[in-house]
Amino acid sequence: MADSPGPRPTVSIVIDNYNYERFIGNAIESALGQTYPRVEVVVVDDGSTDGSREVIDHYRHRVVTVEQANGGQAAALNAGFAACKGDLVIFLDADDELRPQAAERVVQHFRPGVAKLHFRLDAVDKDGAPLGFTNPPESQPLAAGSVAPSLLSRGRYTTPVMSGNAFARGVLERILPMPAAEWRISADGYLVTAAPFHGTVVPIEERLGAYRIHGANAWAPPPRSAPPTCQDASSTTWPSMPWSRRWQRPTACRLRVTSS
Repeated sequence: MADSPGPRPTVSIVIDNYNYERFIGNAIESALGQTYPRVEVVVVDDGSTDGSREVIDHYRHRVVTVEQANGGQAAALNAGFAACKGDLVIFLDADDELRPQAAERVVQHFRPGVAKLHFRLDAVDKDGAPLGFTNPPESQPLAAGSVAPSLLSRGRYTTPVMSGNAFARGVLERILPMPAAEWRISADGYLVTAAPFHGTVVPIEERLGAYRIHGANAWAPPPRSAPPTCQDASSTTWPSMPWSRRWQRPTACRLRVTSS
């Protein structure tokens, strides 16, 4: 953390899992393998029916585990945040991975007043082989500074998918819990849109994780050699927020914003 005389912050890595037995072990190992020493790992299993819980059991003495009936991604993230204690929080999808220096880089770039930090992810296939592009594409500069005016005027800013973001705890305390029924999938849309209204956004222009595209993602384009383009998802009105939005994934987030 730049020029901070106080104790170094704790980073919580919250992994949300549903039926990703094949990938969850790699996600946990990547979280436990961080070079930064003050890391807490929380794993939420959202009612998996495969062998995920058996895999998670192998790590019970090294991670905080939460088991719950299936409620969707938002419910899993809400539960994971309630169980974690970190000053900074990275929500890691169970089919993605973090590079060893991810938490360390986040701490180095964090400063008071920051709501969200984000970094690029290497797109990989089901076996972890690189697909030759990043999320977001390197041709698109990551958003920086005060993003809220851009959201209100243009309805967009460039941000990665879930696993490429880190949030200040104080900001998450103001925007969570999120409406679970409305965000069963693509809950990162809620987080990356709400957070910038509570502070600035800091880009870390490094590849600090792997975004896995494997054909069974809840929301992902098919593997391709060129960077993915935005596609329509669903239109959702947020009853607890003074705007409504249309989320388009996965890179340049375009939102339809209206004042209430």
